[in-house]
Parts: sequence; structure tokens; C-alpha cells
Amino acid sequence: MALTQISTKGIKDGTITGSDLATNVDLVDNQKLRLGNGQDLEIYHIADTANVITGSGPLTIQSDDTTSGVSIQTFTGGETMARFIKNGAVELYHDNSKRLETTIGGVNVTGELNVTTKVAYPDNAKAIFGTGDDLQISHNGSVNIINCATNATLKLQRGGSDVWELKSTGLQGIDNQKLLLGTSDDLAIYHNGTESIIEDSSDLYILGDPIQLRRPNGDKYVQCIASNAVKLFFDGNEKFATHSAGVLVSGNVYLNDNNKFIAGTSNDLSIYHDGNHSYIQDSGTGDLTLIASKTVIGNSGNNEVCATFTENDSVELYFNNNLRFETNTSATTMRGGGDHRCEGNFRPYNHNTYDLGTSGDKWDDIFATNGTIQTSDRNAKKDIATSDLGLTFINAVQPVSYKFKTGIRTHYGVIAQDLETVLDGKDFAGLTKDTETGNYGIRYTELIAPLIKAVQELSAEVAALKAS
Repeated sequence: MALTQISTKGIKDGTITGSDLATNVDLVDNQKLRLGNGQDLEIYHIADTANVITGSGPLTIQSDDTTSGVSIQTFTGGETMARFIKNGAVELYHDNSKRLETTIGGVNVTGELNVTTKVAYPDNAKAIFGTGDDLQISHNGSVNIINCATNATLKLQRGGSDVWELKSTGLQGIDNQKLLLGTSDDLAIYHNGTESIIEDSSDLYILGDPIQLRRPNGDKYVQCIASNAVKLFFDGNEKFATHSAGVLVSGNVYLNDNNKFIAGTSNDLSIYHDGNHSYIQDSGTGDLTLIASKTVIGNSGNNEVCATFTENDSVELYFNNNLRFETNTSATTMRGGGDHRCEGNFRPYNHNTYDLGTSGDKWDDIFATNGTIQTSDRNAKKDIATSDLGLTFINAVQPVSYKFKTGIRTHYGVIAQDLETVLDGKDFAGLTKDTETGNYGIRYTELIAPLIKAVQELSAEVAALKAS
């Protein structure tokens, strides 16, 4: 074989085999082993500093081993720093412990990954955590996604303690942990351990159509319907609703003692109970008016009538549910078999206009301490003349005894028709006749003056007889 020569220009004219070198090729510090026509690859050692492999082009290290591949190890101790395996992983080590490994699906990191700038992922690439790929973080080109792929719980911690927890049932925060919204933390939503609170430092708007507050079982508390009613509920039943004309209440309205229902701009009308009595109080201008086709005032048990007021009809007053006073078209009627008492004077509305009873409706007995007083004031009279009815008239009047057809006692008096015959058409106010019923009557007091006249005439005759 040809002899390999080593000169100042290098190794030439042949190849070096193991049989050509009986020992090592030793180069001193900074003396380079140079390979390539252009001396492109250099291998050398800098004293006490480093081992160097340099080249002007790509540096390729090849191995077909599928188990260990290409390994970079320490010179002493045999610690692995990196391995490159054909059709397999690239492994990076720290202190002979694997820390990074490429896989068919990406990269596995053992321990911490400290990044000084960022870890960049393209669209749809995922950062995956957990043995079962449990947590995945990605961006699909338009949406950022945090995916708990195995339905595991996602927790946010502070100081090692849970603060927020995303469960399959929802997002849960610990007590007093607030969800804050707004630049100045204007809106806070949280639970203080006892109560759930929505707290806002300015106006709070809830927008929706409709808006409902409900119990977990579906029963409604409040329902707000756009362009329609706001409704309030009790135990799932509607009790209060706004209306285009006001409000609608389903059920009763309760006010505690001395709390008032007040109406009017100046609190003119009040309705209340003071603990003892109930009041309807009108303290403003104008009247207190009840408007109805028929108004009924009853007792507290609603089983007795106290008074009724009927449109275009009567007013009725009751005692113990029995009618006692009634108005009608032309009169008023007092009912009941007992007494009707008047505390004070009982007088007609107009002087010398109305009668007490009629010829068809007469009083039975009238009891009085001093009888009746009839007007006899000269100032109230005209055409005053001496009575022309005297003894002759009295002698012509026929006194009789009789019994009323509806009675049993004997009465003494005068028959009106007989008196009419005696008068023979003469105007005499003592004789009355009802133009509607045709019934006659006599004012017996009108007979007093003729009786006085008769006595006077008799007295004169007696005096004349005595004188003769």
C-alpha cells in the first residue's frame, strides 16, 4: 500500500487505517486537525479553555441506531447531555436527568419550563397539560380556548388556596371572593358566607325581555315584561301588577296600625286604623264623594245592613238589620213599631204649608202636655169680623156618638157631612175634604169660636130675662 506522508501541509497520498497508526495522533494545544479541500472543518483544543469543532458549512453527525442514536456525554463520568435517536426522540438532559423530549405529538418537558420572552403557538396548536391531555389551551384563529378535555375541574388559586373553580356545574368562587367589573371595580358579585350580593356603586341596569326573578323550583318572585306589566308574586301566585291605567292587586292590601293609605297631591285623603278605630279622613279641599249606582254600608261581619244609598231611588237607614228610615219620591218613611223620638223641636220645612197626616193616613192619638197652639196673631190675619156663626149654628149641629169601623171604643163628636149640610155652602175652615180620597174631616178647634158666640148670645138672653 502507498505510504501516507505527514508534512507541513497535512496528510496526503493515501489513507490512514488502524494498521497505519500504532498509537494516537497527538496534537498540541491550538494545533488543529483540519479537514476538507478548503480546510472547512477544524478540530482542536484551546489550552485550559475548550474543545472546539468549527466549520464553514453545515456540521452533520449521522447514526442509524434506533436505540441510543447519537449521544453527547461528559468526558468523565459518562453523564448524558443529549441524545438524538433515529425515527425517535431528541432528548435533552440536565445533570444526567432527562428534561426535554420530542414525541410524535410534540414535546414533553420534565420539570419547569422558564421562558424569558414567550412561547409562541400557531393557530389550532395546543398547550396540553396532564397525563390524559386533561387541560388544553389554544387559539383557533378567532377564539381563545381553555378546554378541560376530560371534564376535570379547573381551579384558580392564590397563595396555594382555591379562589375560583370551574366545575361541570358552573363557576364557583369562595366566600367573599368578588367578581369585579368596571374600571373602578364598580360592580361586584359575591357571596359573604350567608348572603348572595350584587353590589354596584352607580346605577345598576338589568336588560332583558322579559326579566324574571325565580326560585330554583320555577316559582316566580318578579316578572318584568317589556311594554307591559311588572308583576310581583307570592308563593308563585301573582299578587301585584302594573297596568296601563294604574296597578292591579290580586288579594288584600295590608297596612299596620297608623300606617295610612294616602291619596292626593297634598295628602288630602287618608284611610287608616289607629289600633282602636278605623278612619276615612279627608283633610284637603273639596268634598269626600262616594260614587256608585248603589252604596251599601254593612256591619263588620258583613251580615247586616246599616244603610243603603240607591241611585235615582231611596236612602234607607237600618237598626239591627231592620229598616227604620226610608226616603221615596214624595216623602220620607219612618218604619218600625217602636217610638220615633226627636230631641229638639220638630217643625215643618216651610211655614203654614204642610200637614201632619192626611185624611187617609191619620194619627190615632196625640199626647201633649199643653195641647196644640194655633196661630192667632192679629198681625197674621186679615178680613177680621165678628163671628156670624153662633147659637143658631150650634143648635143646628147634631152631636152624635159613634164607633170607628176599625175600633171598639165609643166616641162623641160631629158627622162632617151633617156639618156640611148645616153650613149649606158657607165657607168654613173647620170642615175639610180630601180632594184625592173624598174623605171628610173636622177641625174641632174651629167650633170653639161659634160656641163662644153661642154662649155670649145665651148670656145676653139670660141677662134680658133677668132684667124683665
